[in-house]
Parts: sequence; C-alpha cells; structure tokens
Amino acid sequence: MIEMLPHLNATLNAVATVLLVVGLLLIKRGDERLHKATMVSAFAVSAVFLVCYLIHKAFKGTTEVSTRGLSDGGIRLLRPFDFAFHARHGGARAGDLGHGLGI
Repeated sequence: MIEMLPHLNATLNAVATVLLVVGLLLIKRGDERLHKATMVSAFAVSAVFLVCYLIHKAFKGTTEVSTRGLSDGGIRLLRPFDFAFHARHGGARAGDLGHGLGI
C-alpha cells in the first residue's frame, strides 16, 4: 500500500493542477459559482495529497537526491533555485487556501 503512494500523489497533483487551470478559465469567463466550486475541489485534492505525502514520508522516510556528476560548487549553485521553487510552490498553495476560503 505504501509503495503506491508516490503514484497516487502524482495523480493527485495532476488533478489539482487541472482543477486550478479550469478554475482560472472559469473566472476569466465570469462564472464565479463554478470557479469557487472548482477552487474548493482543488484545495480538497491538495489536502488529500498532503495527507498521503506525510503518510509516505512517515513510513518510508526521505529519499537522497543523486548529485552524481555535480561538484560541490554545482550543488551550491542550484540550491537557491531549489529554495525559490519550493517557496513559490508553498506560497501558491497558501494563496489557494485563502482564495478558496474567501479571505
């Protein structure tokens, strides 16, 4: 069961992404009611993803990222991009939460 969680997580992320894009198209079209329902659905799917992700990490632990072929300087060079990506991703999810709750 735990071994299938990464696949489930990928599927949940894909579904959330599709819902976010659909929500964007709906609000651009002016359909606020369907937009709100789609955003709440995207939030719910993201919440399920988070639970599954935390369960997987609790049972399987973290995975070491291969740095084969990268020097220490190369790794240091990539770190700010990695941080920026994760900070932006977390900020976007927090924004989704506030928007879905009408904040």
